[in-house]
Amino acid sequence: MKTTKISVRYAKALFEFAKEREIIEEVYGDMNIINKTYISSPDFALAMRSPIIRPDKKIAIFSEIFKNTIHEISLSFLKIIFKKSRELYIHDIVYQFIKLYKEYHNIKEVIVISPSALPESIKQKLIEQLSAQLKSTIEIKEHIDPSLIGGLIIKVDDQLIDTSVSGQIKRLHQEFSINNYSKAF
Repeated sequence: MKTTKISVRYAKALFEFAKEREIIEEVYGDMNIINKTYISSPDFALAMRSPIIRPDKKIAIFSEIFKNTIHEISLSFLKIIFKKSRELYIHDIVYQFIKLYKEYHNIKEVIVISPSALPESIKQKLIEQLSAQLKSTIEIKEHIDPSLIGGLIIKVDDQLIDTSVSGQIKRLHQEFSINNYSKAF
C-alpha cells in the first residue's frame, strides 16, 4: 500500500484525538471494519475513489453503510476527509491508523507461510516463542503455500526466516551453481 504524508498526518490526528477522548479501542475497531469493507468489496473501494461520484454522494453512501456500525467520532472524521476531497486516501489513512495502534500497543504482525494449515498447538508455541523473543504481543496471519513441501517461512517486520524444504533446495542449488574449481598448475 502506498503511504503518503497526507495519510500519515490524518491517521496521527485521529489517533491522538481518540487517545485524548479515551475511545482508542472503539476507533480501532471501526478502522478494522472499514479496512475489511475496502478489502472485501472492490466495488465499494472503486466508488469511493471515483472522480465521477460527487463528494456529498460519497458521504451519503459511506454514512448509510456505516451509520449503525461505527462510532460517531469515526464517522465525523471520515466526513471531514470527504469534505476536504481526500477520499482517495481513506483506505491508506485507515491502514496507517491500524499501524499506529499496533505500534502503540507493541503488537507485532507475523506472517507464517506453511504448506498446510498449522495445528493450534504449534501456533500457540510459535506465539509464545516469538512473544518472548520479540517482547511483544504477537498477531499471526497464516498463509498456505503447498509449493513449500515442508517447513515454514516466517516474516516479522523486515526479517525473513525460511525453514521450508523448497527454500533449502534453492539454497543448495545456489551453492552448487558456484564453480569453486581452481586449476592446480
